[in-house]
Amino acid sequence: MEVYARGASVELLLNGETLGRKKLTKDCRAVFRTTYQDGTLTARSYDESGALIAAQTLETAGEDTVLQLTPEETTVQPGGLSYIHLRYTDGRGIWKPMERHTLTAAVTGGELAGFGSAASYNPEGYWGDTIHTYWGEALAVIRADGSGPVTLTVTDEVTHWQATVPCRSE
Repeated sequence: MEVYARGASVELLLNGETLGRKKLTKDCRAVFRTTYQDGTLTARSYDESGALIAAQTLETAGEDTVLQLTPEETTVQPGGLSYIHLRYTDGRGIWKPMERHTLTAAVTGGELAGFGSAASYNPEGYWGDTIHTYWGEALAVIRADGSGPVTLTVTDEVTHWQATVPCRSE
């Protein structure tokens, strides 16, 4: 396992137990050998005097899977755009990047102006109502028509998910 950090050394902890502390190379890298285990993995970087300067923790996602629909803004103006991020997580909100699904979108109170992901190649384009997730994520862009709240309903192979963004008048 490679750890990249700024500082003089880095310590790696797996489920609270140290896997060791290593000096960082000139390219800010340290290599640790370990066997995968569920739980938490924490990297702590230290300066030359041994003071902690940064820490980052990764945690294993749970078995349950949900699709979070998160609007960038809490409201949208008539004719304005609402950007809604779609991300597969567990019930605690831990990202599940290996979730690969085909999503279909339906909109009320507006029109789907774009639907896509960060995949560098998308043969379907961004103007249809179906997209494949990329690293467990996608993005819907909706133009509000002013008739009421904008509601996005997304369906995957298992169930449907929904987000509503109120439409405000100017």
